[in-house]
This record gives sequence, structure tokens and C-alpha cells, in this order.
Amino acid sequence: MRLGNLFSRDFLLRPTGFLLAYLTVASCGALGSGPLEEVVLPHSGLGVFRPLEAKETGIQEGIAGQSLNLPSSYSVGGATYLEGSLFYAAAPLDPTTEPGDTGSAVNWENFQPRAIFRSEPIEGFQGYNEGQTVLSARDDWEGSAVFQPWAIRNLEGDVELYYSGDFGVGVARADGVTDTLSRSAANPLLGVVQSSEGAVFPRRPTAVQRSSGKWFLYFGMGNEIGVATSDNGNNFIQTTLTFTGPNIPIEPDSPEVSRSEPAVVPFTTAGGREVVRMYYVSTRADGQRWMMYAASADGVAFEIYGRPVLESASQTAPAPVILDKRTTLLFYAAPNVFGGIRFDALLSAVSPGEVTFAGHVLEE
Repeated sequence: MRLGNLFSRDFLLRPTGFLLAYLTVASCGALGSGPLEEVVLPHSGLGVFRPLEAKETGIQEGIAGQSLNLPSSYSVGGATYLEGSLFYAAAPLDPTTEPGDTGSAVNWENFQPRAIFRSEPIEGFQGYNEGQTVLSARDDWEGSAVFQPWAIRNLEGDVELYYSGDFGVGVARADGVTDTLSRSAANPLLGVVQSSEGAVFPRRPTAVQRSSGKWFLYFGMGNEIGVATSDNGNNFIQTTLTFTGPNIPIEPDSPEVSRSEPAVVPFTTAGGREVVRMYYVSTRADGQRWMMYAASADGVAFEIYGRPVLESASQTAPAPVILDKRTTLLFYAAPNVFGGIRFDALLSAVSPGEVTFAGHVLEE
């Protein structure tokens, strides 16, 4: 299927299922500055998001759009939303850490131990309180940390929480989002995977179960994104994933040099066609990282849209959630510095931008 078919007007005007989408203008229009200058974007899945304000999140401190109320010494290591619960990974700063580590990514040696938490919303707002631990490193393949959670509900009605460990990716299951998670006996679902640069450990698992029952598990592998498929959700076989479409330099002479941190959501068009939408982090030759979008009909051959979905660079760990037919919320990580140490905070943004939140009721 060619780009013109996937990105038809009908396809683009409808949102997708989990967390992202659209332009921060009241109707389809063009941005006046930045890398998206004079690019007209439609209402769903592709546009620049409006970061939520403190009056919407209920969090008065921190950076604009901050949506998780953690102590300032904590760094977030991925988040995912399902049915009113926010699952996130985080760890506190080691108090013996010397200031000065402010690089382009979090140095997790400074933050230990990483665990996965479940949080409930701040009453009356779209932000979230500090949560309770639901998964800590235990098994050998997990090593010293569990992180990068991704939650979905499967066709049988069970909650599945995919996550990374030091030496692979696995899944834990429960009947509901507030129930105790049980690790799969098949863990790790993937240990070492094969990238074009050799064997690596997979990171950032994100899964889709198609209506046929077949599973697609996407993951980062070094400078690439990979996929493995399964008929039962436990035994996965790595297969080939392809990307085609525009490689548009966002800045002059700055083409894409790597892709990482996929986040996928299933979507059914008005005509009944199933599509997988993927949001991912694109690293460019100039070192900047942008959040991008691609789509696939079969789950393995993706076509790139070619323009960022966030207005500014350096945001990572996309986590999209569809709120209604035209509104998408996007959780993502953004860099910050505390005590001379780089850490990531959890932010959220909404599209279309004129949508505001009164508690959990959308107002326009």
C-alpha cells in the first residue's frame, strides 16, 4: 500500500488509539515558525500538541505540561496509560552522585533502583499522583531494573503489561488494571535480538494484538526498531520491519540517522481497514531527537509521514492514548536538571489544541 493510500483524507482526519495527535490551532492551518513552517496538518494523529497547563494537571511546580507529581529527585523511565491508571517507571537519585552529569540522556547509574509503579489521577485534574510499586526487579533476566512499561488489554480481556529488564523484554498479566500482576512463565519474551549492527538487547517493548488474534511486539534495538510476531502472545519470532517514505531534513543537512523508542496503537478507519500507527524517536545528523509518525496496514511495512508530531526537539518516550473520535492525549518524557544532574520528567499534551480539561470531562 502506497503512502497516498495510507495517508488519505479519511485516514488523516480520524484519531488513533492511545496517546497523540494534531495541530495546536483551532482548525487545520499552518504553523508560522520552526521546522513545521507552512506545513498544513489535518486533525488527527500527526500534528503538534499543546502541552497541558497547571490548571489542567493540578501540578503547580515543575516544567510546563508536567503530569506526574513525583519528588524532584526522581527520574521517569517510561510511562503508559490504561483505563484510568498511569503505569510508569522511575527511580530516585543516588544521594552520593556528584553534580555535573547533564548529558543528552539520563545516566541510570545515578538513579537506582528502577521499578514500575501504578498511579491514579489527582482528583479533578488530568495530572497523576505518585504511585505504588507494582513490579520490581526479581528474575535473573531483569537484572537490577524493570522499566519502560507498556499496558494494553488483550482480546480475551486480560491486562498485559510489557516491560524491559536489563537483559530482554517480558510481560506481566492481570485481570484488571488494579489487580496484582503475574509474570509470564515465557519471560523473557525476547532476549538477544539481531540488528543490522549485530546482537543487542531489545528495549522499549510496545505491543498490538490484531483482530485476527496475532500479536506484534515492537521494540528498539540500538539505532533501529524491530518487530517480532506471535500466535499466542508468549512465543515471539523476530521478523523483518521496513520503513519507506520521506526522509525530510527537519533542519538543513540533517537527515535521520537512527530510530528508537516505538509506541504503537491500533486504529480502524471508517471503511473498516485496520492500521497500525507508530510514534517513535528520530535522531538526526545534527544530534537532535524528534518525535515522528509512521503507519502500516500489515504491521511490518511502515510508511513515514515525515514531519514531527511535537513542535520542539529532545522529547522522548511517546505514549499515545485516544480519548474520543478526534482527541488524543500524548504522554512523553522531557529533559530537566536537578542538583546538577540530568533527569526526565513526565509531560502530557493534547490535540487538537483547543480542547481543554475540566477534571476528566473534555470541554471545547
